[in-house]
Amino acid sequence: MNKQNAFLALASWALMAFPASADDLASSSCPYHATSHSVLVFPMGFDRFLDVPDVRVAVPEGYIRPYERERYANDGTDGAARLFVEVPSLAPMFLQEGFSSSFRLETTVAPEDQGTLLLGPGLPLNEFLASEVEADAAARAIQDGDTTGIQQTGLPEGLRLVPGALLGQTLVAIEDGAVTFLANCQDGRVPICTGRVSHNALTAQLTFRRTHLDAWRELQQRTNDLLRCFLSIPSP
Repeated sequence: MNKQNAFLALASWALMAFPASADDLASSSCPYHATSHSVLVFPMGFDRFLDVPDVRVAVPEGYIRPYERERYANDGTDGAARLFVEVPSLAPMFLQEGFSSSFRLETTVAPEDQGTLLLGPGLPLNEFLASEVEADAAARAIQDGDTTGIQQTGLPEGLRLVPGALLGQTLVAIEDGAVTFLANCQDGRVPICTGRVSHNALTAQLTFRRTHLDAWRELQQRTNDLLRCFLSIPSP
């Protein structure tokens, strides 16, 4: 099976997962889906580029740039939705009209606590790891937990560096042979990390400043909760 067919097969498996029940929307883990917050329900458009059923999501509008809300509500997305979050709470950034319609974000959230959440098709994180590091290094890390050949000091508890990263540093959390959290971090004037979490039919790519990496378990859990909430379609 070639890589494209394998991707389609994995995507089909993930997208067939049933969304969480609507009861989730009343739970404390979905506070921004309450009736006091406008929620947009729209198709992700996965079927436009993958031979799979589409997925509808319910996203509080506070996560979406003002000028994109009408387009999402009317037409959905072209396979990806970029949301704006406060880190580490992952609360909506509640962007204001005006400059938020361009590259500048009109928000009261401090720059060091601004983040983005990119929604895409749900796939096992093992597959993402195999695309970010050398194939042998990914296989050893997943199957044997072997991340030898690279210094493991100074890392947040529970994360390990995987050798062979194609760009920056790749860190993983592995449980029972499965990657449960995957992050790629890059140095620069403002060090940035991009973490991935998958839940059923969705994968989230969370971009945040590296200063928040120590809270990766919190970010992982809150991202997972958000994905579950996004898949919970409220009753009309």
